[in-house]
Amino acid sequence: MNSTSLMTEPNFSDADAFYAALTDLFRECSDEEAERIKARLILLLANHVGDLEILSEAMEIAGKLEQMGPVNLWSRPMGSNPGHLPQPPAEPWTRRV
Repeated sequence: MNSTSLMTEPNFSDADAFYAALTDLFRECSDEEAERIKARLILLLANHVGDLEILSEAMEIAGKLEQMGPVNLWSRPMGSNPGHLPQPPAEPWTRRV
């Protein structure tokens, strides 16, 4: 990856399709299965990013958001970057992922 900082601007080619695929992935899973899948997904994506500085920034932001309690990632600024994630489909999340 050529970027030197974490991208938090909308970057989905099809946010609705991603949301649908992500929720489908967890639909029939037990909590234990979902945790293993999430861990694998994190490691696969971290390997794809590869840059420790960017991964560290993402972990810092995720940790800060966790300390804030429940957060709607789709409408709140991420870290110090003014970007927002794209709006989710109208259907609410059925499982915390």
